[in-house]
Amino acid sequence: HQHTTKWLRWQRRLVGNNKRAVKGEFLLLASGEFMSLRSDIEVSRKRLCINTQDFSEVAHFAYKTILKKIWNRFTKLGHKAEDYFWINSHIENAIGYQPKSGEATGAILKDIVPPCDKVWFVGQQTMNEQPKYWLYEGALHAVVEILDDMYFFDFYIVEKKFNWIVSENHHGILIASGEP
Repeated sequence: HQHTTKWLRWQRRLVGNNKRAVKGEFLLLASGEFMSLRSDIEVSRKRLCINTQDFSEVAHFAYKTILKKIWNRFTKLGHKAEDYFWINSHIENAIGYQPKSGEATGAILKDIVPPCDKVWFVGQQTMNEQPKYWLYEGALHAVVEILDDMYFFDFYIVEKKFNWIVSENHHGILIASGEP
């Protein structure tokens, strides 16, 4: 299978020590607080003219259930995961890859992630010294466009049937687990 081959090829890329260039910077408000990642994602979605059928925030009444399914499937943290920073360091059976200089995360994701209708996308930020996870549903192409438009932040892309997860941490290291 072509995508399994690409995934395996990506698994072999475990050596590399350069981070990709930062696309932007966190915006600091006059109050000294960082703008919300949620707001920044929405600004990016609108700037890129991505419609809400291709990328939208999951309803607040549903997001906790979906996040719990993701954390239960891919980590040992289970329901406690929402209290942890950097859940990607707790992903079970994970492989990692640090892109070489000039390698764009979006291009790598397009190369290794199998085509699928929609994915879960989770963005992580720190709010009031606590982790906060923003959950979206979107087409992979829209997720990649938004990621390519934004600054570094920990994110998770999960296949809707929970077969695989791909994450990038704030150091630019890609982490994956599951079967494509």
